[in-house]
Amino acid sequence: VFIINEDYEVKLTDGSGVPVSGENLLEGPFANPEEGPSEGFTLNGFYFPKPLNGTYDLEITGPGGEFQLDVYLYDKDGNVFMETIKDQIVDSESERYQVFLSDATRFISPSDIEDMYESLLEYLDESFEAGKITDYDLYNSLRQLILNSQKHYLKGKVLPAKVHLMVSEFRIEMFTPEFIDETTSLILQEKINLILESL
Repeated sequence: VFIINEDYEVKLTDGSGVPVSGENLLEGPFANPEEGPSEGFTLNGFYFPKPLNGTYDLEITGPGGEFQLDVYLYDKDGNVFMETIKDQIVDSESERYQVFLSDATRFISPSDIEDMYESLLEYLDESFEAGKITDYDLYNSLRQLILNSQKHYLKGKVLPAKVHLMVSEFRIEMFTPEFIDETTSLILQEKINLILESL
């Protein structure tokens, strides 16, 4: 399920570019039966059946400006992964993301490499703050490896950028489940692999 501002559209395609069909519904502001309609915004709701495992492309189109995308990805048992993305469309009239679905993990990632790095670092920070990574030194070393990779990428040095990511992925594998929650580990590794495939 994808919920976004009223003036924006969501298009989901599989790895071959084939659109995934779903339903589009306008979601009005909630109303309190005793007090009448509440003030709020009308939102676009896009409901897709759970596609097969794999990586999907998500394109957001609409007028230039800021938008908020609320993402709800469900597994076969009804457990939900939720994420709120605040972004903006500038000039191009679209923003792109990748949706990753597997039996063990599900998440959304930007398609732009610089944004992928930021998403990875943000998820790493959130995981540490939530207690999903329990060793501070490990967290700090992973963060530094990813930051070094990002710096190399920004300087056009792809090989050192890849090496730093591969070392961080190895450390994640090595310290799971002792210091890293298994689901968190899988998501971190998949986010790293998405960047490696894009470099």
